[in-house]
Amino acid sequence: VSAHTSAGKTVVASYAIAMSLRDNQRVIYTSPIKALSNQKYRDFKEEFSDVGLMTGDITIEPNASCL
Repeated sequence: VSAHTSAGKTVVASYAIAMSLRDNQRVIYTSPIKALSNQKYRDFKEEFSDVGLMTGDITIEPNASCL
């Protein structure tokens, strides 16, 4: 999904993640900068139970359903 800032891209991503996890699929969410990856990790951790994070600096739960 590509759109300007505050256009609702995360809402679309959250819906897609929820539908994929419902169907027992693994999800990989990518972002262009580590700060955004860390923010989305915290956000998704509140919304979904099995969430991991991998950046150049840190790896948390690399086998999580939502990475």
